[in-house]
Amino acid sequence: MELNYAIKIAEQYLGEELFASLNIKYNQTEQNDYLKVSRKGNDVVITYSRLSSLFRGLTYIKENIETKEYEKEFNIRFKTDGLMLDLSRNGVMKVENVKELILVQALMGQNRLLLYTEDTYEMEKYPYWGYLRGAYSKEEIKEMVNYGKDFGVELIPCIQTLGHLANGLKWGPMQKYKDTDDVLLTDNEEVYELIEDMIKTSRECFYSEDIHIGMDEAFTQGLGRYMKEHGFTNRVELFCRHLARVIKICNKYNFKPMIWSDMFFRLNDKNNEYYSCEPLPEETIKIIPEQVKLVYWDYYHNEEEIYDKMIINHRQTKN
Repeated sequence: MELNYAIKIAEQYLGEELFASLNIKYNQTEQNDYLKVSRKGNDVVITYSRLSSLFRGLTYIKENIETKEYEKEFNIRFKTDGLMLDLSRNGVMKVENVKELILVQALMGQNRLLLYTEDTYEMEKYPYWGYLRGAYSKEEIKEMVNYGKDFGVELIPCIQTLGHLANGLKWGPMQKYKDTDDVLLTDNEEVYELIEDMIKTSRECFYSEDIHIGMDEAFTQGLGRYMKEHGFTNRVELFCRHLARVIKICNKYNFKPMIWSDMFFRLNDKNNEYYSCEPLPEETIKIIPEQVKLVYWDYYHNEEEIYDKMIINHRQTKN
C-alpha cells in the first residue's frame, strides 16, 4: 500500500471532510521517537520519526481542528507501545476487524500488536490444529501483518509452546503430544517437531524478529504422562530444559523469544504463588537461559508497591 493511500484511509476514518481544506506536509526525521505537529492557517506540517507517529499526528489535527495556529511537540517515552489481542477464546476476530484495530492503534501512536493464538492458526501437517475454531490461514495472517506494516504497527506472533493448549490437544490424533490435558509432553521428539512447525509457520507469516512463545500457567508439566514414563523430575529443571529446546528452534528461524515469567516464580513458591513478591532463588537465576526475555503479567493489582517489588524481582535476572 502506498503511504498516500494509507493516509487517505486514516483521514476517511477520522472524518475526511475535516482535512479537505488543509494542506498537510509530512517530514520524516532520523531523530528517535519524535513527533511534532505545526499549523498556521490551513498549512500543517507533521514531522515524525516512526510511521505510527505520523498517524497520531492526524488524530491531533482532528482533536484541534478549530485551532488555526499551534506547535505541539510530543515526548514519546516508550520505544514500543501496543497491546496483545486475545484471539483464542471461542472463534477468532474477523480479519477486517483486526485491520480496523490496527488503524486505531496507529491513530493513537501505538506501534505493536501481539496476536495471541493458542491453536487458532492453520498448520498443513496438523489438520486438527484450530479445528472448528476459525483458525487463521497463512494468507489471512500475512494480510493483517502487511496492513500493520503500512500503518507502522508491527505484528508479533504470540503462541503457546507448553501449556494453554487444551483445545488443540483434545482431538484423537493429538493425544500423543500430551503430558496432561493442556500441557505438551516434555522431552518427546514428536512434540518438538510440532513446536518447530508452529515457529516455522510464524516465520512464514511475520516480519518481526520477536516471538512470544507463552509457557505460562503450565502447572501440571511433568505430572501426567511424563511422570508415568520418567518418574518425578525437578520441575524447574524440566521447565528450563524444555525452554532451551524451544529457544534453539527460535534461533533456527531467526526469532528472539520471550515468555511469560510466572512459572519461574510459581515453581519456587510453596503456595504456587506468582505475586508473593519473593525474589527468585540464585539456583533458578543461574539456569534461566539468557536468550529469552521474561514478560511480567498482572491483571489484579492496584498497589504500586507490588509492581515495584515484582519489577525488582524480574531485574534480578539478565532477562
